[in-house]
Amino acid sequence: MMKIKTPDQISLEIRSFLDTAKNPLLVVVGPTASGKTKLAVHLAKQFNGEIINADSRQIYEEMKIGNELTKPEEMEGIQHHLLGCYPISSNISIAEYKRDAEAVIGDVLKRGKLPILCGGSVMWIDAVVDNYVIPEGNPDWKLRAELEKKGIDELLEELDRIDQESAEHLRGERNKRYIIRALEIYSQTGRKKSEIMKKGIRKYEIFKLAPYRDRKDIYKRINERTAYQVDHGMIPEVQALVNKYSKGDPRKLLELGWPGITSIGCKEVIPYLLNEITKEELISTLQQHNRNYAKRQLTWLRKDQEVNWIQRI
Repeated sequence: MMKIKTPDQISLEIRSFLDTAKNPLLVVVGPTASGKTKLAVHLAKQFNGEIINADSRQIYEEMKIGNELTKPEEMEGIQHHLLGCYPISSNISIAEYKRDAEAVIGDVLKRGKLPILCGGSVMWIDAVVDNYVIPEGNPDWKLRAELEKKGIDELLEELDRIDQESAEHLRGERNKRYIIRALEIYSQTGRKKSEIMKKGIRKYEIFKLAPYRDRKDIYKRINERTAYQVDHGMIPEVQALVNKYSKGDPRKLLELGWPGITSIGCKEVIPYLLNEITKEELISTLQQHNRNYAKRQLTWLRKDQEVNWIQRI
């Protein structure tokens, strides 16, 4: 049964953890709209920390509303890293994120401060926490283009035939880019991703925690936040990307395949710009997709025995 701790209990446990840890890393995880940023900022103020973003959407700029970039007033003066720092036209791999995150963590520790990894992107967090050995290789753009034409369920079936372990791991997150990458690895090496991408020896002592909210509350917050985003600039934000990168053609924007525009947010707005759905239908679709994502995140988190659940502050 899940044990939910009080903020005072967590503070005592973190202090005890910091007394012995040589390379400490706090990891704040949780589903979307659960209050991760607020908790991370609270801990950073309490323990002289700095925050490293671990959200695969928030690493990109130009989609601040749709990708929910942390606002300056939410930071409360705390230094945030890897937030809106790459052009949306970039394609940041897990290996590149791991490299950048480890560089920041090393710098924060060197300056005598506490690094706090905060986000909800499962693969990115696991790569840093468990020091995954990530296979290198040049992208096979022809193969990727062919696989992009297929749906997620079809891709998962294909992956399941050659690498059941990876398919099972990726089935919960349903990230098309990661599924395609697993198929690409097998195509290039003849080996399963689950055989190649393995945990290494941890570089940091880990204290992992997540703000607790019941699912009904999370879904309510998602619905409210999504409606606010659509009403406060998300549509013109996507239209600006269409004008800049696809000569005003919404369809061609998604064909670019950039992670920053193919994750939840931008791709749902495209049908609205094409007058295929109403604003109300857009909001409803975004809410449903975000709720589904939160459900998958919760499923992953509840399997993680290291997570300390804390009453929201």
